[in-house]
Amino acid sequence: MQHRHQLSPEEKTLVCNVYDYFVAEAKEGRSGGRNSCQRTKEATRFGKNTIFRVLRARNINPDTDFVESTAPSARGRKKLYNESDLNVIVRENHIDFEPSWFIPQLLELVKAHKSKLNYVSHRIANEQGHYLLDTPPYRPELQHI
Repeated sequence: MQHRHQLSPEEKTLVCNVYDYFVAEAKEGRSGGRNSCQRTKEATRFGKNTIFRVLRARNINPDTDFVESTAPSARGRKKLYNESDLNVIVRENHIDFEPSWFIPQLLELVKAHKSKLNYVSHRIANEQGHYLLDTPPYRPELQHI
């Protein structure tokens, strides 16, 4: 199975700018009756779903600047976060933080306070007085000892 290409912040900004350009052309009546999203797809060579994801992320917070995190994720790939997204996560979990902190500090706070996933198999085993060990690299829901 082929992994999806992770868009860089510059590519996301490019998609937004191209889409905005085609929307402005459509408002002026120069689109020729074609959909702005379709024209963006043809111009950038990204799929429609990718374009929708990028535009949805921008619509949630229109002033967002896409920032690439240098902190490694669980899969070993880099993730893209908005600083405002991390601030929301930190506030929802009632974690003390300074508003001046940058993304790496906020990521460390979120990781430290992240709750572990509770699987039904673990709950049932604990109720019966058993303890389950999960073998790597399998997922806990697929492989138990």
